[in-house]
Amino acid sequence: LGGALLTAGTPSGSEVAAESAYVTGFVIAGIVVLSALFVTRTMSKGVKA
Repeated sequence: LGGALLTAGTPSGSEVAAESAYVTGFVIAGIVVLSALFVTRTMSKGVKA
């Protein structure tokens, strides 16, 4: 996913991705981490029989 974002954010004729592509990647990574933390915190603990 990160490679696709950087490739899509690379201007034609350039070998370096635009800054906005990196920002988008970091924002998406942050959202994924926050959602994983939220799911982990809201899961019930222990085994239910």
